Amino acid sequence: MTSPILNLLNYESLKRIIDISLSILILIIISPLILLCAFMIKNNDGGPIFFKQIRVGKNGKKFNLYKFRSMKLDTQGFGDGNYSNDKLVKNIYKTTFKGDPRITNFGKYIRAFHIDEIPQFINVLKGEMSIVGPRPEVPILLADMLEEDFIERHSVLPGITGLAQVSKINNISDTHYFNSLYINKKSIFMDLKIILRTIIKIFVNQSY
Repeated sequence: MTSPILNLLNYESLKRIIDISLSILILIIISPLILLCAFMIKNNDGGPIFFKQIRVGKNGKKFNLYKFRSMKLDTQGFGDGNYSNDKLVKNIYKTTFKGDPRITNFGKYIRAFHIDEIPQFINVLKGEMSIVGPRPEVPILLADMLEEDFIERHSVLPGITGLAQVSKINNISDTHYFNSLYINKKSIFMDLKIILRTIIKIFVNQSY
């Protein structure tokens, strides 16, 4: 009889192999799109192609998450979402919203199909993220999370997509529920199912 520990090791090892293989394959296949995005963003205002922001990863380790920049220069919110000695508070951390004037015209298109998320495959290759897992948050938005919830949420690598992103969400409690459900029921089959559902949602609903 196979031990639970061995099963977990097999799952994590296979998941990592899938993450690396799919990330490399996807980056190669969509390389023309990546070059086009880089050109359009740079040509728009001459600013940086990538936007990076501190997020919280596995075991609470912070890392820089990468995205294609979709917002106008100097309008990307208050700082990087990090906090130090409680100098930042949640009510001044600005997230984006529908019709946000800070988003560039080209940014609207790449956000609609989540093309701005493509650089996160670099985070996957670096071992900071997985293709599937709970979405990583900025530290400031986790400041009030209960310790046990924080530990559970960050017991796995954060993902580019996750169970919460392909499920019907009405409030933050729903997000916590689906993240917890994924962590406790995770499997390669579930990961592949979430990837398939993500692809369908992007092209059918242009959202996830």
